[in-house]
Amino acid sequence: MSDFVHLHCHSEYSLLDGMSRPEDIASIASSNGQFAAAITDHGTMGGVLKFQDACDKANVRPLFGVEAYFVPSVGSDSDSKAERFHLILLAKSNEGLQKLFRANQVGWKDNFYYSLALILSCWRIWLMVM
Repeated sequence: MSDFVHLHCHSEYSLLDGMSRPEDIASIASSNGQFAAAITDHGTMGGVLKFQDACDKANVRPLFGVEAYFVPSVGSDSDSKAERFHLILLAKSNEGLQKLFRANQVGWKDNFYYSLALILSCWRIWLMVM
């Protein structure tokens, strides 16, 4: 078993950025002797269930996360793209995973700005228990 774990990996759920299927990520991690692998797609957690099933079959511990875009505010710059910051968020527990699901939902529902955007001020509360 290798102590190395990929903590930033995009799957086919990262549109225009990832090609690997969640099943491929798990099987390659297993064949390389890794005990865990993470999935951190751009602004979506759509591949989490497939990834969990694939990791169970490959005897690899799944780590769930998302690559989020943070913006100072939404709607203040209607015609041009505001500066966006990328941040990888990984769930440390089931509670953290539930918070990631909720943040992802809020981002898609309320803060869609060219792509999923999470407002910086919202995260002070959410990051407490990740």
